[in-house]
Amino acid sequence: MSSFQCRIEHVVEDFLETALVVDDEAMRPHAPKASNARTANSAKEKPRVRGDLSLKEPSEVDVEAIEDHPLDSKSLIDAFADKGIICSVIAPLANEEIQMRVLKAASRADLLVLDWELHRDGGKTALALIKGVLQQDAEANRRRLRVIAVYTGQPDLLKVMLRIAKHLELDGDTHNDGGLTLAKDGFRVVGLCKPLQERLRPEIAPRRVEETELPKRLTTEFAKLTDGLVPAVALAALAAIRNDAHRILQALNQDLDIAYLGHRVASPYPNEAEEHLVAILASEIASILGDNDVGAKADLPAINDWLARARASKEDPLSCGSALSASQTLSNQQIETMLTNGLGLDIRLSEQTADKLSISALKKVRSQAAHLFTNTPAAAESAANLFGMRMAVRTVYTRPHRVLRLGTIVFRADEFLLCVQPLCDSVRLDISEVRGYPFLPLTVTGSAPYQFVVKHPEGGDLIRLDLDAKPLNLRMIDFTAAEGRCIEAKKRRGEWAFSTTKKRFLWVADLKPEFAQSVAVELGGQLARVGLTESELTRLS
Repeated sequence: MSSFQCRIEHVVEDFLETALVVDDEAMRPHAPKASNARTANSAKEKPRVRGDLSLKEPSEVDVEAIEDHPLDSKSLIDAFADKGIICSVIAPLANEEIQMRVLKAASRADLLVLDWELHRDGGKTALALIKGVLQQDAEANRRRLRVIAVYTGQPDLLKVMLRIAKHLELDGDTHNDGGLTLAKDGFRVVGLCKPLQERLRPEIAPRRVEETELPKRLTTEFAKLTDGLVPAVALAALAAIRNDAHRILQALNQDLDIAYLGHRVASPYPNEAEEHLVAILASEIASILGDNDVGAKADLPAINDWLARARASKEDPLSCGSALSASQTLSNQQIETMLTNGLGLDIRLSEQTADKLSISALKKVRSQAAHLFTNTPAAAESAANLFGMRMAVRTVYTRPHRVLRLGTIVFRADEFLLCVQPLCDSVRLDISEVRGYPFLPLTVTGSAPYQFVVKHPEGGDLIRLDLDAKPLNLRMIDFTAAEGRCIEAKKRRGEWAFSTTKKRFLWVADLKPEFAQSVAVELGGQLARVGLTESELTRLS
């Protein structure tokens, strides 16, 4: 395991808090393991399980069950507890309906462990639970990260996983580890064997996991969903919020109720007071993140570990990427110097010229620095686009509330427009009031310079947009206020749109407040220009 992978697993261990285990034999007293003599005698008996491990889709009755596959619940719960994870166990009775109970519990669980054979049902219940949990996750608009372990005493593990893949209608691209792991869209379904069989086929033997080792194995599986510098920071942030939730509750306690109610009464628009509380909460969360220094999960030592793993890749070891011509290379020391000092200031460029690497070459590196860290130009451009969008555009999760205001980007007839209406003029409108909204056009560009990256409303591709914030480009469009006393987008045929009497403008994105305000400042600066009549000799001196 690489040093970087160890870092990710440490972050994951701090994040994980809950695990749910569903096993019909979880509450049975755990019998001691058979003696060596008994094991040897058992090995001579004719095996009762099928040994065909070919990648064929098995029938429902093709996966043969063994009679007993108990779970050492105490060892498992204790092992989870040693890692700070609370483990809940559901041991269903025969013919007991557990679907809704498991779905509700799984919605709060970080890890899910399922037995394949529940009261000799041939995997029927396990299949329903896996599909139900994944469907439940998908309905939340953004799929949560999900690790499901099928922890079974069934030795024909590959056929079990093929049954699951067929039930979920997963194609071959989702099959990892020889078909023993199914991975797609933020979830991993992992096949693991209980420590009941001593003689497993070589393909299956590495999947044999003791109860005491299961938490560690599942942590590793979860880490594969969150591998990366940026995910490490995100996980550390979420863990910090979880760990310090009570500090936030102490800061925002009931003593503030009286003042909040007074603030609401004194406000000319009382319903806006609710959003003010959200702003206070966001500020407290930001303080928690600052106290925990979560950004350090992507500091220079972590970056060096990331680079070491990328350079050691057997499939495609990282070189200098596509930032330089094939005849030029960058040493590890040069890369580290760039990461430490940066190339943002021209004065720094002369400090890094070496090995025939000129200042002009370094300027090229600066303009496409993402290419340093991948050998694939397309991957560099894609990552740069996504990072640019995350930096400047507000992420919309589930709340379907889109209001036309400063920073809203709309699309109509192959044209993108950016709304520059001040926030105070975008709310508190009279119902049926017609109000003009100023817009600036945005130009689609395939190269630099560009200012914003958004998803195209027709197709979903990431596109780059440039802005020319000159007053002469302004155009006014009239909209009519509805009951919300603002201009709200309505959803129709899966698209959100703002409508005038004759036209529809598709909602594309909302810029983050600071980026939207920077556009307003730039436009204001253009409006404040002063035309001087001065001596040309003085102007040119």
